[in-house]
Amino acid sequence: MNTRKDYLSPSEIERLLYDADQFVDSLFPQTEADVAEMQAMFGSTPIELPERLREPKLVLERIIERERAAPKPSAFGKLVTMLRTENKLSIEQLAQRIDLDAEDLQNIESGANAASPLAVTVLAEFFKLQPQKIMRMTGLTRESSDRPQSEILSVAACAKPNFDSLDSQERAMFHALVKQLRNKDRP
Repeated sequence: MNTRKDYLSPSEIERLLYDADQFVDSLFPQTEADVAEMQAMFGSTPIELPERLREPKLVLERIIERERAAPKPSAFGKLVTMLRTENKLSIEQLAQRIDLDAEDLQNIESGANAASPLAVTVLAEFFKLQPQKIMRMTGLTRESSDRPQSEILSVAACAKPNFDSLDSQERAMFHALVKQLRNKDRP
């Protein structure tokens, strides 16, 4: 009997893509010494480095500038990613279920675009969260005390790419946050 799976789940595909992205990132120099080492390696070949790659410090500055310019997921984007992957949904499947554009969902999760009030409301209702709390989380509305919510910040700061990669303690913290966001009694 063949025990090999003939397909990958959306979360497995996302994990493979994340791992590949991390591998590709590790191929690029991270320090001036890395750039100098690469320059030395390429300098020994008959092909000379282009002018723009000859100064390690400038190359590193361009890499850092590009990294800073890349969008970072917001707390809400990270929450949507975690809830979506916990429910074993791809972006396309979620978009189809809630009748939103998959590209818009991708942009919300990646941090490329802020979520519209309509998207926030639809996503909150789909995941059974209180829309008012999610609106505050996204900054679309403000609470009078406007206090930071450490749980939300911890979701945003979480480096894990999706729900499947959380350990048991992180899953417990995530579920506690979601429970708080679903609770109608607490602000």
